[in-house]
Amino acid sequence: MSEHEGDLFTKPFLTRTAIILLHILGLGPKINLQSQDDESSRTMKEPLWGQALRAKYYDEGKKWGRAEFDKVMAGYDAVLDTPCCFFAEELTAAYPDALVILNARPVDSWLRSMRSTIFAVHAWPSWKYLQYIDPKITGMWYPNRRLEWKIFCNHDYGEPCREAFVKHYDHVRKVVPKQRLLEYELGSGWEPLCRFLGKEVPEGEFPRVNDAEGFLMRQGWLWWYGLLMALVNVVKVGAPGLVVAAASLWYMNSQS
Repeated sequence: MSEHEGDLFTKPFLTRTAIILLHILGLGPKINLQSQDDESSRTMKEPLWGQALRAKYYDEGKKWGRAEFDKVMAGYDAVLDTPCCFFAEELTAAYPDALVILNARPVDSWLRSMRSTIFAVHAWPSWKYLQYIDPKITGMWYPNRRLEWKIFCNHDYGEPCREAFVKHYDHVRKVVPKQRLLEYELGSGWEPLCRFLGKEVPEGEFPRVNDAEGFLMRQGWLWWYGLLMALVNVVKVGAPGLVVAAASLWYMNSQS
């Protein structure tokens, strides 16, 4: 993260909308591990974020501070989405000049959205097998996503997930100094954001994209790309019999 400025989106807007906002306001590049906009960078950093999560929540290795976060933050002005939001307290301490924007989204709205997008995609049964025959892509991101939601709500997307959401918001309000925190409500337009960030209000309407539709499309592309890479790996190791396994993955995914 840059020395002079940083904006930590500890809970995302609708993620694609947030990315567009960052660019319009002149904040970027970005870190967003759910996005495919920066595939090589995202994939490269996945093992590091996995180390950070396991160190914090399972006492495996050294807990992260400024030196460790700099390895994944260097060159970036803003972070959003998971796994960054799991480190609200640590990031706030590591980057004392950073501002924090907390999307004030109703928990029921958030939970409905998650059930129709992220939770639905993670339930595709083929991921758990694809991660082993496509270790460079699926094998990088899928274990981390599973780990994040195990930490968050132990994969129980009912009441425990709702409670974890509320607890996270309370935690952010507790650990971030009030002068560095903006609780932004969707629909409030540019003014609160720009006033908080010290930016001029841009011309044009406030952006809004269909994140649910776009997310499912991007995850479908990721699945097909992972399957392609898996087939390439199969050919490389000379095991044509595994092509049948790859076809089985496609069938399993189509039935989910």
